[in-house]
Amino acid sequence: MPAMNEEATIADVVSSVVALGYQIIVVDDASSDNTIIEARNAGAIVLPNIQNLGAWKATQTGLRYADRLGFEVIITMDADGQHNADNIALLVEQYKNGSDVVIGNCTERGSTGRHIA
Repeated sequence: MPAMNEEATIADVVSSVVALGYQIIVVDDASSDNTIIEARNAGAIVLPNIQNLGAWKATQTGLRYADRLGFEVIITMDADGQHNADNIALLVEQYKNGSDVVIGNCTERGSTGRHIA
């Protein structure tokens, strides 16, 4: 999970994932607030970037780290609480049913092109 200056939401997001029995990696993208502390206190593995690299680079860092730890399934979500941790099981279920990649999409957001994709 990439995060930058998400101290207001990160603890709730991390706690909701941990409560479901999942491990969570937060890549802090050089936050200037207490995102790192809040994420660690809520149960996340935190990888702090010393320089802001952007959400995609932070996500790549988390993916590579999870791969090194040998995670079988990796799910990305945002640190601001827009993704519901309860939906993780739905994504994992589709993977276990034979899907190589599963993409969740909020149909209430995004462009027409994103919806089609």
